[in-house]
Amino acid sequence: MTTPIRRSTKRLGLNLIALGLGACASTPQPSIPAAADSAQTIGLASAIRRSLHQGDDDLLTAGLGLPGLRQPLPPALALDGDPASTASALRRRAFYANWRGIADLASGHGLGPWSAALPPVPGVEFQAFARLPGRQQTQRVLAQIPDAYDQQQRCLVVAAASGSRGVYGAIAVAGPWALARGCAVVHTDKGAGTGVFDRSRGEGVALDGRRAT
Repeated sequence: MTTPIRRSTKRLGLNLIALGLGACASTPQPSIPAAADSAQTIGLASAIRRSLHQGDDDLLTAGLGLPGLRQPLPPALALDGDPASTASALRRRAFYANWRGIADLASGHGLGPWSAALPPVPGVEFQAFARLPGRQQTQRVLAQIPDAYDQQQRCLVVAAASGSRGVYGAIAVAGPWALARGCAVVHTDKGAGTGVFDRSRGEGVALDGRRAT
């Protein structure tokens, strides 16, 4: 059975992918403003953030690979104060936490054909805050488009984070199968993620994971 929320998330994801693929053909930008009428039509409540992930910072493990995910301590945070370095480090820690919270990494039994290694998957991410019709609470929606994505034989997997996990909460469930096959993956935190808003300071969590007012 397909619920209204799942249909809305899928529709948002498809629009994010469409906007993302169009942006890939233009000059790369870290943030893509959506026209007011387009944003309202597809339910977006923010500009679309674009981030490129290549080399040692991929879509599947944020460059950690299976050895990095099995480390007992999480990746270190960036200490240079650079916003891009901080955002990258926060993303890597989010991957570390969500992989370890879902998958059996110690034995590899839960990884099936990927028990020996997780392949790096280069690509691009597009994310935005979205709002369902008639709702005030926003949700975070993330579209991962691997470089191997075939627009002629399109494949899309939609995954919602379980419980109160963040937007990468289902990466260990959907990522290995879908991204390794060149499928796009759309994630949502269902509006129940880890982006706590501090009303006393007017401060929340931005799309890049950093605190913002």
